[in-house]
Amino acid sequence: MPDKQAIINDALSFQEWIDETRQKEVADNPHAVRKINGVIMVNSTLIALRRYLMIKHGIIEFNKFKVVGLYLENNPPIINDEAFEYINLHLQNKIGDADDEKALRMTAWHEELYKVINNLVLYN
Repeated sequence: MPDKQAIINDALSFQEWIDETRQKEVADNPHAVRKINGVIMVNSTLIALRRYLMIKHGIIEFNKFKVVGLYLENNPPIINDEAFEYINLHLQNKIGDADDEKALRMTAWHEELYKVINNLVLYN
């Protein structure tokens, strides 16, 4: 089992890759509105929630159906009921991609989620 610092180092490395990719997207099209939809938003959000659980609380959970509930039970720093409902329905194959307006709201929250979680567990 890797120690806490190894988990943090892995998360930092992954976050650097995400940030570089995002910077390239902006450089290619600075006026584009970023929108994360469907499976990408679900998986990326679950990564952030798992990161918080692992680093902040020492909880390692591989079952994607349990992650949101565990996050909510462990002093979550940021919550969005609309996003969590969407994630749970998407995981159960009961919903497809969100409409543009909802996708933009969830994307904005997703970006804030990463900022908050990274500041709590990676950059402090």
